[in-house]
Amino acid sequence: MSFQIYLLVSCIAVTSTSVLSGELDISPVVSHMNMADIVSYTNQLVHEVEKTEMELKKLQAGDIQDDDEAALQMRKRNAVLTSSGGVVTTFIHWGSKTCPGDGSLVYDGVVGGAYFGHYGSGTNLWCMPFTPIYQDAQPSSQADRAYLYGAEYEASDFPPLASLYQQDPPCAVCLIPRGTSMMLPAKESFPSGWTTEYVGYLMSAAYSDTGRNEFICVEKNAEAVPGTSPNQDGARLYPVEGRCTNGGGIPCGPYVEGHELTCSVCSI
Repeated sequence: MSFQIYLLVSCIAVTSTSVLSGELDISPVVSHMNMADIVSYTNQLVHEVEKTEMELKKLQAGDIQDDDEAALQMRKRNAVLTSSGGVVTTFIHWGSKTCPGDGSLVYDGVVGGAYFGHYGSGTNLWCMPFTPIYQDAQPSSQADRAYLYGAEYEASDFPPLASLYQQDPPCAVCLIPRGTSMMLPAKESFPSGWTTEYVGYLMSAAYSDTGRNEFICVEKNAEAVPGTSPNQDGARLYPVEGRCTNGGGIPCGPYVEGHELTCSVCSI
């Protein structure tokens, strides 16, 4: 608590001095903020201060253990940078909040994309961090905007993911000590020499959805964001079937009509 009070007093002192001297004009900032924004920003600040104070206390007391998540991720990140010789890349672990293998977590979040029934907005999916930072946000909703929604699993008739029906998928951005990563559809392994990061199921919007989004590889042992409510729609994710044709396109024989496709993400 003393650390919080010191930080708050310091911020007030610096801000007050700047305003009185004319070096800082806060009116443009205040004009774009309402009480909800101020409460939200205050809560975020208090959360970060409390988190920092807790980590400082652990460091001072020598209480950080091997299973401490922050310390573990820091060690993994240092190991990635040390072992890579400066050659690194990232990939998104869709359907999971953690990084597999020797991957180091950059950040975790929730999958976001365009609403399934809208024609506009983006066609790609994003790993959205849980805590955003706003700059010059306009109060209330505006008509002329692109809209970004959360995603949800739509796989009630696909047993491996049926238990996650209409729940929200998490995601994790992972740093690895290799220079290239890619997603391979319809395969659970890469050629010799590649490192398999994870395997999963290919997912995307339903063929009949107005909104379109990309094909992504969702972790085979997918998770859901805790506490998410069902049937919020947004960017809906369905298993993908290969539609084969004879004489061209995706060939029948190796591909089976109606079979859900697997995928893998690998690196080298």
